[in-house]
Order: sequence, then structure tokens, then C-alpha cells
Amino acid sequence: MTENESSPSAQPAEAVEKPSAPVPVALTVLRHIVALVYPLALLGSVVFLFGKFGPSGWLWLVVLVTIILGVLAPSLPKE
Repeated sequence: MTENESSPSAQPAEAVEKPSAPVPVALTVLRHIVALVYPLALLGSVVFLFGKFGPSGWLWLVVLVTIILGVLAPSLPKE
């Protein structure tokens, strides 16, 4: 028996560490969508609050959901 076979620390460090799980594509796409839509939603909420184009219930709902997603986006797993 050689010294390398009997020594438990002879294995490379990469073999001991767990590989990080890949980020699902859906989460990556969601992060990009939020990054693109979030500034537009903030602008839309300002326009909505000042009443330039009239109130719309579904627009307000989209703005609220986008703001919530924008708040949650930093907590999503990164690439």
C-alpha cells in the first residue's frame, strides 16, 4: 500500500467540494425581464398618479406586481 492510497487528504480539493447548482433558465429570464421592465413601471406609476392618460385598473396591477418583482430581484439566485 502506498502513502497516497492510505492518506485521506490525498484527494484534490475539487473532488471534496460540492459543485454549485446551475441557475434555472426561467430565473435568469425573469431577472432580465425585471431589469428591463422595472424602470418603465416606475415611470408608468408616475404617469398614472398624475392622471396624464387616465386611470386603468390593469395598469396599476401590472405596476404593483413589477415593483414587487423588482424588490425581490436582488434575492433571486445569480448566475
